[in-house]
Amino acid sequence: RHLVDDLRINTLIQTSLEIDGELSDAITQDQALALFHITQEALNNVAKHSQAKSASVRLQASDRLISVEVRDDGIGFDPEGEQSHERHGLRNMRDRARSVGARLHLVGKTDEGTTVRAELSIGAATEAHE
Repeated sequence: RHLVDDLRINTLIQTSLEIDGELSDAITQDQALALFHITQEALNNVAKHSQAKSASVRLQASDRLISVEVRDDGIGFDPEGEQSHERHGLRNMRDRARSVGARLHLVGKTDEGTTVRAELSIGAATEAHE
């Protein structure tokens, strides 16, 4: 909530937060921290690069899957392109996701906004860290 509030307060970007479900006790502190930092980096990219008017964060949690999605209506980008100013942040998000067994999906199109989605399978992630 603080990340979304900070974006709203420090920029002119309209923000929303949706939480669907409750976090499982099976998620580790490292996994929760990685998802937090991925969300933080995605919101930083919205503020710095997107030129968005609005952004949303959606957290969905079930017994098997936790996902965090950050979506904006900004200028978008090609995740595979040569935009070096975002490369470091994207690499950090990918590394953080990989470190806890999560998947990171980036969808961006020029002039159509960007979506960053991290998905953590609870069963698989828990087994990977035992």
